[in-house]
Amino acid sequence: FGPALAMKADNLAYGRHGEPKDPDAARRLLMAAADRGSAMATFLLGYYDAYGGMGERDPAAAQRHFQAAMNAGVRGSATHLGILYEAGTGVPKDVGRALDLYRRGVEETDLEAHYRLGRMLYFGSGTEEDRPAAFELFEEAAGREHAWSAYFAGFMLARGQGVGADPGKAVPLLEQAGERGIAAAKGELGRMLYHGEGVTADRARGRRLLQEAVEAGDGNAKDYLAAIDAPPPAPKPTPKQAPKPEEALRGSGPAEDLKALMRGEPFRFTAENVPFMAGVATALAETCNAPRDMGDRWDLATFAMTATVGTVLGGKYSDPDLGAALGDMGKKMLLQGMGEAAGRQIPCGTTAEVVAAGILSAIRSNAKGSDGGLSTFVRSCAPAFDQRRCTCLANTARVTMPDIHRMSYHRSIIKQVIEGNPFIGLQIALTCGITEY
Repeated sequence: FGPALAMKADNLAYGRHGEPKDPDAARRLLMAAADRGSAMATFLLGYYDAYGGMGERDPAAAQRHFQAAMNAGVRGSATHLGILYEAGTGVPKDVGRALDLYRRGVEETDLEAHYRLGRMLYFGSGTEEDRPAAFELFEEAAGREHAWSAYFAGFMLARGQGVGADPGKAVPLLEQAGERGIAAAKGELGRMLYHGEGVTADRARGRRLLQEAVEAGDGNAKDYLAAIDAPPPAPKPTPKQAPKPEEALRGSGPAEDLKALMRGEPFRFTAENVPFMAGVATALAETCNAPRDMGDRWDLATFAMTATVGTVLGGKYSDPDLGAALGDMGKKMLLQGMGEAAGRQIPCGTTAEVVAAGILSAIRSNAKGSDGGLSTFVRSCAPAFDQRRCTCLANTARVTMPDIHRMSYHRSIIKQVIEGNPFIGLQIALTCGITEY
C-alpha cells in the first residue's frame, strides 16, 4: 500500500484533484489494503474514523485501527491513540495512558506527540507541571515547523516561562506560528510590537496583528485591543476643600501605573508605587490565584513579602524628626492597603494575568542592565561578595531604594538601607548572607 494509493483514498474521501467525492469508495480501498496486511491502510482508517474524513466519526473503530497500527509500528499511531484517551473519545478517559502514548510518540520523533506532551507538562494536566521540559519539547518541534509548538515556544520565551525571557528569540517563532494560521501567535506578537516589549516598537503593525487575531477569534487579542482603545479617564473636578490623605492619592502615580498595567503597558518602580504594587500583587494571588505559573507566583510573592517588611518601619527609621519617620511609615502602609483594595477590584482571568505579568516584567527588567545582562549594582558589587549575594541584596533593598540596580555599589549603600529600615537590614543578613560590609 504505497503513497499513490494513500493519495487516491484521500482524494476520494474529500473529492480532491478531480476525483469525485466518494467516501465509501475510499473506505473500500483502504479496507481491502488493510485486509492484505497493510498497516498504513489500517492507520488511515483510524485517522478517517477519528476525524470524520469518511462521514460520521467512529471513535471506537478509530481506537481499534490505531491500536493495530501501533502494534505494527506505524509512526503517529501512538499519538492519535493518545488523543482519544486524553479526551475520553470512544474510550474511557485515561490521562495517564495518554501521557505514556505521547511519550512513545516522542520517541518515534512524531511532532504532534512533542506538542501534545509539551502541552500537558505546561499546564500540569494529569502530571506535575514541568515548564522547562515542556519548552524543550516545543522548541524541538518548532525547529521542524510544527505551528502550535512554535507558538508555545515563542510565548514562553516572551514571558520567561520555563526558560529565560528572550523576546528577540520569541519574535521569529511567533511569526512562524502566525504565518501558519495560529491566531494566538499573532495576538502575542502584536502585543509585543505595540508596546515595544523587548523589540523595537511598531504600533501600526502591532495593532494590525492584534486586529487579525481578533478577527480569527482570539479572545486574548480582543482584550488587549480593547485595553489599548479604552478612552482615557475623565479628569476629576478640582476639590473646593483640602482632600483627605487617601483622596489626595487617587489619580496619583501608583493609580496611574495600575491603569497602564491594565492596558498592557509597562511601568517603572518608584518609592511610591512599590508598596502599592505589593498590595496589588497580594490581592491578585489571594482572589484570582494569579499569576497561574507557580514560579511566577513565587517571584511575585517574594516581592510582596519584601515590600511588606519595608512598609513596617517605612524608610526613615533613623530620621531624627520622629514626625517624618512616622509619616513615611504611615504613607507606605496606606499605599499598600490602597493597592490591595485596588487589586481586589481587578477582574480575574486575562486582566489579572496581564497586571501580574506587568508587575513581574517590571521586577525583572529593573534588575537588568541596559544590555539585558547584569545590572550596574550587581556588576560593581560582585568583587566584594559574589553575584548571587549581590543580586539578593539589590532585590531586597529596592523596596526602599527602587533604583538601586542602576547605582554603583558602595558599602555606604548597605548602611543607608539598614538605617532607613532595620528590618530590611535583618532580611539582607538572613536571606542574602551579608553581615559584614
